[in-house]
Amino acid sequence: MRKLNLFVVCFLIAGCSYIQKAPLEFTGKVGGQIPIAKDLAQNTEKLTMAVWVKPEEKIDADLIAIGNHNKDSVTASRACLKINWDGRVTVYGRSYDEIPPEIYMSSKDAGHIIPGKWNHVAAIIHYDESRIEIFVNGKRIENEDKKFQFKNRKTPDTPSILASLGGEEDGSSQNLKGKLAHVVVRKKAFSEQEIAKLYLDKP
Repeated sequence: MRKLNLFVVCFLIAGCSYIQKAPLEFTGKVGGQIPIAKDLAQNTEKLTMAVWVKPEEKIDADLIAIGNHNKDSVTASRACLKINWDGRVTVYGRSYDEIPPEIYMSSKDAGHIIPGKWNHVAAIIHYDESRIEIFVNGKRIENEDKKFQFKNRKTPDTPSILASLGGEEDGSSQNLKGKLAHVVVRKKAFSEQEIAKLYLDKP
């Protein structure tokens, strides 16, 4: 019933936005992810993902995962926003559908995400500039000093095979125990002012 209700309360704008306002609860169990639209990271040079998260405990969990699930032990996502057990934030991205490579960037310092409290997390993937920005609670945070190069300046013009909230794309791992709210995915790069405005809209 939860999955049915999700599609009643969310909507797509011009095929490039996903918004989920009401809080969603996740148990941390395998298969507890909630599927979302598969075209959210299709044919774009830039992608913004943002969400409020309230983890019940320190945990490794995917918050938003869009992409083809790799059959190896490592997930390969067109776009993935996740939290780590040490409170860091990590963002994954691929600009094409071959595996490997997968590019990722993590926040430099631990402790950004606090269990038991609402935390706002956002990321901007610049496929065209080979750059990833991470924001926590409305502010840009320092990332790892890491250079990388996306293969293409734009993601594929076909939809992803899978896309989910609260776990890996297929729900096999990285499952969240806690809540998500105010989920936003847009095929554009939000400004710092737009990210700050999302932070002011608390659950």
